[in-house]
Amino acid sequence: PMTTAPAMVVEDGRFNGQRTSYWTNVGEEATLKITRSLSIRAVSREQPDSKPNERVVVEDKTYSKFYLKGELTMSNHRKQPIKMYVRHMIRGVIGEIDGDPKTLAREENLEDVNRVYEVTWTVTLNPGEERKLTYKNSVLVYR
Repeated sequence: PMTTAPAMVVEDGRFNGQRTSYWTNVGEEATLKITRSLSIRAVSREQPDSKPNERVVVEDKTYSKFYLKGELTMSNHRKQPIKMYVRHMIRGVIGEIDGDPKTLAREENLEDVNRVYEVTWTVTLNPGEERKLTYKNSVLVYR
């Protein structure tokens, strides 16, 4: 087991970030989100897709179904390759998605018509490389 404690990330004797690590049982995986790395850039953008919106009725309630497209862009400004775990939350129904990410459905409110998915890609970026990951999804919005 791992107990709650501060965690510090150091590379070549230089401080890179810190976070609190929380209790983890034997055999469980612990992931720490470390403060922003200055040599890695990451941008997330989501916008309407070109598909027209639709009206959907769920249990006597009328919703608008919006089609969205998302793009995650990351670039490596280091002099060595890096391995990144890109974690992103996607709400609604995932239509298309780049790569072969792990997708985990999160339990939300029982009244919520849109499921929430935690999507995790494992990406290796060479020095100076930029990579884009895209996805398309649809969400229901109560009107």
